[in-house]
Amino acid sequence: MRPFAIFYFLPWCQMQRGHVTVDIFVQPLGPRVNAGLSLAGNILLTACAALIAVKLGEGLMDKRAYSER
Repeated sequence: MRPFAIFYFLPWCQMQRGHVTVDIFVQPLGPRVNAGLSLAGNILLTACAALIAVKLGEGLMDKRAYSER
């Protein structure tokens, strides 16, 4: 159950901008590029969360089809 608890806090960490960034590489870039990188990270995290949700839904439907718990 612990790995799932970690994944539950990923969106909160993203909203608080708590993910690790490598300032040595992004600091010299302009604010426009940093905003683009932030947008790309948000889209990537959203895609990962959507994939996890779809796979969990598929697993749920499979278990319900075979009356498993």
